[in-house]
Amino acid sequence: MAQGFCRLLHASCERLGDRITDWMTINEIYCFTYMGYGVNQIPPHAPGTVVKSRQEVLQTVHHALLAHGSAASHPRRHAQARAVSLVVNYDAFVPVIETRRISKPPNAHSSPRNTTAPCSSPRSPVNTIRWSSKSSAPTAQDSRGRHEDHRPAAGCSGYNIYTGSYVRAADNARGYEILPLPREYPKMNMPWLNFVPESIYWGVRMITDALGKKNLPIVISENGCATEDDVTASGEVFDLSRVMYVRSYLRNAHRAVAEGYPLKGYFHWSLMDNFEWAWATTRRSA
Repeated sequence: MAQGFCRLLHASCERLGDRITDWMTINEIYCFTYMGYGVNQIPPHAPGTVVKSRQEVLQTVHHALLAHGSAASHPRRHAQARAVSLVVNYDAFVPVIETRRISKPPNAHSSPRNTTAPCSSPRSPVNTIRWSSKSSAPTAQDSRGRHEDHRPAAGCSGYNIYTGSYVRAADNARGYEILPLPREYPKMNMPWLNFVPESIYWGVRMITDALGKKNLPIVISENGCATEDDVTASGEVFDLSRVMYVRSYLRNAHRAVAEGYPLKGYFHWSLMDNFEWAWATTRRSA
């Protein structure tokens, strides 16, 4: 599969390399690794594979990062690539109370969704992943000599962000705790899509501060919501819930830019309806 993917990317670079400058290789590693493999439980996401140990789960992350590093070499060698990255969907933590003096937001390394850190390093992803313990560390081999280039080449970071979690300071190992949402808290037409517009601002700020890379461009590669169409008697769809969602999230994107964070682009998801995993065509995204 990896070889077929690289061949397809190589062909795309040859045909489109003179017209495309920014490339993204893999979308949402977290979903098909941590969420796609589980120990003694049925994983909630594709591929839905039950494994025997956490080491096997982390092995999938290791190979996904190597695949990104290998794929990233094609746009650099065969296209006029200005930036090459993968797309992550790490957790955004939003302080429930903001003060004039806000401490650094929770470190992105505390979230298993963070694959940006290893992919933002000039070194091989094998050497930059912080695994939880030696017993769960993936089996890694030095790939130098077998591939021309495994450097991840993070000229930018693609960030899919839809929602977030409210946090407050706490006397524990992490230094914070996630607050549960009340039953009446607003959400869109997905069970997980809580309305947290500040998540764009704090997500961009969190990864920028945690990595210490003030100049690493960040692109919002997905943001949007699923809603139900309420058709009036005259056949109109006002779509006010989506208007409210997009307007509120873009306002927080503007805040990030105004404060000097390197947010360089925004793509709304989606131009048209799509097959939404387990919900199939029952959730309208456009």
